[in-house]
Amino acid sequence: MIYKIPTPAAPDSALLILNPAAGKGKQDVPLVGEHILTVETEEPGHATVLAAAAVAAGWQRIIAGGGDGTLNEVVQSVAGTDVTLGLWPVGTANDYARSAGLPTDLTAALDLAASGQGTPVDLARVNGKHDCVNLGGLGFDAEVVRRYHAAGPVVKALGTKARYWSSIGRTFLGFRGLRATITFDDEPLMVVPKLMLLAFGPARQYGEGMRMCPDAVLNDGLLDAVWAESLNAVELSKLLPLVYEAKHIGHPKVKSRTFRRMRIDSVPAGAFHLEGDLKGESPLEVEVVPGALRMVLGPGAAVAPPTSD
Repeated sequence: MIYKIPTPAAPDSALLILNPAAGKGKQDVPLVGEHILTVETEEPGHATVLAAAAVAAGWQRIIAGGGDGTLNEVVQSVAGTDVTLGLWPVGTANDYARSAGLPTDLTAALDLAASGQGTPVDLARVNGKHDCVNLGGLGFDAEVVRRYHAAGPVVKALGTKARYWSSIGRTFLGFRGLRATITFDDEPLMVVPKLMLLAFGPARQYGEGMRMCPDAVLNDGLLDAVWAESLNAVELSKLLPLVYEAKHIGHPKVKSRTFRRMRIDSVPAGAFHLEGDLKGESPLEVEVVPGALRMVLGPGAAVAPPTSD
């Protein structure tokens, strides 16, 4: 496994950390110039190790080649540094790429990642140790992820899609919601008797196009939260398809707001995920880290308009 990264050959050199198992990652890297060095990840978590080694070796531009999971692994080592981070969206979902306004043409996307200017964007920091550049969740979606990973050998043998839909079906049948308390910023504690799902983060969508936080702004110094409460399984099954067109906002049982800090406690303890990776159970504390990442964005990025001094 690769841990050591060479020093950059030139000031404008870029290191591409490529996940070869990502959705489109096995294709050849387009030729954009000799100033890109490519290293491939070999297992989950390896991108974090490689990015840390690259920062230590003096690289000023790193490109995450993969999907949202690969990007978030790289972010763990790049956040808070002066490194410019680009994204080559060759994963399956590429949800952050949509919020970032990146080109869908992969050659154009890599060219932008290798030469575009970095813009400070916000991160969500969870329990003081996990950085999230896109979205995380508690409740129904996290339970689907938990059941997916807990599937027995018979279900696993059916393949990834069958395992995924089996997890959704079992969650619809078995998940009854969480009794939760939520505190936003310095406001009074809020009791939610039946929290079905809650999504949070600095970006707009996850789950291959689910526009859960459609009004999020990547650089406004705030995080967005959207949650659904007191839904039964039938109501939830009707609500989830609306998320793809952001039509869940305004539903009488869906709430949304922005925040700087949030704490959630629940009974029973609920699993939570970041970018589809389980990270633990409630309670969880989430806070915004404004401008913690220098990200290369496209022209259609979900950013606040520049202010005139």
